[in-house]
Amino acid sequence: MLSPLYIVGVLTPIFLIWSFLSRSFKRKYRSPLGDFLFGLWGTLIIINSLLILLNSFSMSMMGNAIKYITPVMLFFYMRHIISSRKDLHGLLQAILIGCIFPALVFVYEKLVGPIAPEYLTESRGGGARVQGAYADVMSYATYVVGSFITASYFFIQKVNQGIETRRDYILIGIVILLDIGALIAIKQVSTFIVFGTIMSIFLFYLLRNRRMTGLLLLIVPAVLLSSKFIYERNLRPLVDKEIRVIEGDAEVDRSFNGRMTRWRKYFELWGEMPGYTLVVGVAPSGFKEAPTMMGGGMHSDFVRILFFTGFGGLILYLMFLFMMFIKARWLNKHDRYLILVTLAALMLHSVSTTPFLYASYTFLLMIVFAYTLLPLNILHSE
Repeated sequence: MLSPLYIVGVLTPIFLIWSFLSRSFKRKYRSPLGDFLFGLWGTLIIINSLLILLNSFSMSMMGNAIKYITPVMLFFYMRHIISSRKDLHGLLQAILIGCIFPALVFVYEKLVGPIAPEYLTESRGGGARVQGAYADVMSYATYVVGSFITASYFFIQKVNQGIETRRDYILIGIVILLDIGALIAIKQVSTFIVFGTIMSIFLFYLLRNRRMTGLLLLIVPAVLLSSKFIYERNLRPLVDKEIRVIEGDAEVDRSFNGRMTRWRKYFELWGEMPGYTLVVGVAPSGFKEAPTMMGGGMHSDFVRILFFTGFGGLILYLMFLFMMFIKARWLNKHDRYLILVTLAALMLHSVSTTPFLYASYTFLLMIVFAYTLLPLNILHSE
């Protein structure tokens, strides 16, 4: 109970509620469709969280309920706080500054020694991966993704405006080098894929600017050569088992690092629950397995959200993300880049991890979502 992470986790929703009750709290710009879709999905999250808490109350379950509900509250908080591009830039700069601490921890681990290494079995590629002072390597991964998205966004913006400086090149170079080093150290396939996707989009956007052609002739070959080296040395042992599944040399249950076995088990259990749980989620079922099906043990946000809020909730969530994608098409190049890479990171990570359960991830997501929902006349006026 004295853990700083627990204290911050509990105080965050308290301060959010305090803000909502304040008379001086800013009024938000309305987005009827966006607020409706996220609000309805968020209502399902809140109701299911309260139901599961009432059915099996404990301090651990209380902590989980707070963790589930906080992103919903954070979304509507950001909808009030963000009213301009200046607000967006201030918050993204805060996220980039917040990445300094895990970066220092990573440098310490490389120079002195791992703080709490996790040793992988031979079936998972063997060797050790670092997780710093965090609960798991995914916590480290959120800072890898967050730092690259924010730093590359600021760089793309300045390139588009023709005002980039030597300091901007140095900053993006440092972020990329640290992120690649962290990727090699944490050995998480999903984050490799996410980072590679964002890097590809980043290079594509630079390629559209003629002034960057010479720089890209140096960067692209270096990226391709280093990617091949990193894959052979660090990724291949981790993905070999997935390749064996695809080729039919291993059972399907061993796919996604063995997660398919767990998913199949709980989908079969879901079929035994009352029919209404297919629409609104598993919390009202009364099954003792419901809390597990709503938590991080599912190792996939798509699966977890499906169990948590049913097909109804998953459809609302996907419709909201699709709306973000459509809105991006009407914005300038750097805003479009920010939205696309954020959506790409979220969708790819959600296949085999649970980004919505990590505060450092949800802060970035809700900032970008809230900014995207601003009226077009505001987004185009700056």
